[in-house]
This record gives sequence, structure tokens and C-alpha cells, in this order.
Amino acid sequence: MNNRVMRPRRRKPDAPVGVVFTVETVLAWQNSSDGGSPLLGFRIYADGELIDTIATPATSWSGDISSGTAYTVAAVNAVGEGPKSRSVRAT
Repeated sequence: MNNRVMRPRRRKPDAPVGVVFTVETVLAWQNSSDGGSPLLGFRIYADGELIDTIATPATSWSGDISSGTAYTVAAVNAVGEGPKSRSVRAT
């Protein structure tokens, strides 16, 4: 008889959801699934290029935001970087 305990497989986190620019011109998002491994932080991309990395539990960023630029956010855990969020364009 096999008495091995099966643990859930860990994976990369899901993409952040609800990514928006607030009235204060802050990029904000909601966390989604951590993939079974605690979130370590988030990576901020501008037009596909990594521009900043922030630690959890942050769910907003108010760095150097440029009008017309498309921003995305990706969550990171011990397994790696998850998919990027949908993009939002600064106006």
C-alpha cells in the first residue's frame, strides 16, 4: 500500500486582474491566484519593457507614468513570473 501524500503542484501565479489607472494616476490591480506558492512581488512593464519590481503586499504603483504608454503587471512567486495582466494605457 502506498502511503505517499500528494501535495498540490505549485505553479506560477495567475495574471493580476482589474488593472486600472486611478484618478491620482496610480497603476492599481487586484491579486489573483498565487499558484500555490506565496507571492514575492510584482513586475511593472511599460510597452513590454520591465521598468520596476516591487515587493508584496503592494497592489499599486505610482512611478514615472508616461501618457500614451501601455502598462502591464506580472506577479512573481518562487516558481517564477506569471503571465502579464491585460495592458492599460496612460492618458
